[in-house]
Amino acid sequence: MCPRAGVWEGERLVSEQWIRDSTRAHTQTPWDNGSYGYHWWIPGFGGFAARGYKGQTVYAFPDRDLMIVITAELDNDRAASVLDGLVREKVLSFSE
Repeated sequence: MCPRAGVWEGERLVSEQWIRDSTRAHTQTPWDNGSYGYHWWIPGFGGFAARGYKGQTVYAFPDRDLMIVITAELDNDRAASVLDGLVREKVLSFSE
């Protein structure tokens, strides 16, 4: 679960229950062994991600206390797989 559990600088911004519910898999996706919660993509390699157009992406890895923000202009059909690969191979491999 999130180390901060929806609290920032002593103020609750999001309920713990909403964090659990929205980042839990509700349906499987056909990409990279992943799933989808409530507005969050859940990659097969852990954490969860908010994805926007052409690769605008926020990754969250609460168990590592890690957030990754990427701004990009990639082919929209390939953006998620390209960025997932970069995060998995270049960032997460160093924090294990």
